[in-house]
Amino acid sequence: MADTAAKLANCFQAASIDAVAIYEQLFAKCAVGETVPYDSIRAILGFDPQSNHGRSRIAAARRMARRESGYIFETIPNVGLFRLAEREKAAYGAKYIRRAHNAARSGVVALATVDPSKLDDSEKTRFNTVTSQLGAIAECTSVKATSKIAAAIEKSQCKLALSQTLAVFAGKENGESPK
Repeated sequence: MADTAAKLANCFQAASIDAVAIYEQLFAKCAVGETVPYDSIRAILGFDPQSNHGRSRIAAARRMARRESGYIFETIPNVGLFRLAEREKAAYGAKYIRRAHNAARSGVVALATVDPSKLDDSEKTRFNTVTSQLGAIAECTSVKATSKIAAAIEKSQCKLALSQTLAVFAGKENGESPK
């Protein structure tokens, strides 16, 4: 048992050392618009960076780059990682909205198969809670909702607070919070 734990600790330590090396030797030195090729990452790792072990180390190095330097890297399949400029970073977040929307819709579709009459009261409460949350996420991340928020932001010329965003969904003009 102790031998297995030691091997596991060494594995995590090696992964961490690899991620730090990728960050320090490649990502931290990468200029905006440059690509870090997978071949350079392979030279550090000593194995295929596109394998499961390689991807986890790259993901850790990307998190370091974002946290320590504010750098965002986009994957270019079979080539490497491209460092984004500010405009590209600003647009990068939209993919997370699409992911959240699709995940929420998938959750709602999956929960539509549940027969609530076969649940006890606490299960029904949890079911209804999750269904409501997923429905709200799906609705708030739709193309129509994005257009409503964009219109309110264009009028205010700044980010909306949560209460203002909710007011937009409630049909209040300009995202003004209800009094």
